[in-house]
Amino acid sequence: MEGRENRFASERSLFQTTLRGVSFGTAGFTLLSLASAPHVHAYIGPGLGINAIMVALLSVGFLLSLLLLALWYPFKRLLRRWRAKPPPWTSAGR
Repeated sequence: MEGRENRFASERSLFQTTLRGVSFGTAGFTLLSLASAPHVHAYIGPGLGINAIMVALLSVGFLLSLLLLALWYPFKRLLRRWRAKPPPWTSAGR
């Protein structure tokens, strides 16, 4: 029985050192490997370079249009309400 309890204790300690299935040792090794990697002098051809620039520009354009639409819709509703309201000096306003 003692061997079985020790096995469960080691499994429990192994579970406690994991973060969503990735052990801290694996995550540390990965981060250390990425941090110590030498600079890579890679050639990016004209096609890949133009595509990378276009993706960056389209992403910025998408975010700007999203912001514009998020601000325009409430402003448009406010304008409709303001136009529909009769001025206070008319007989309809009394």
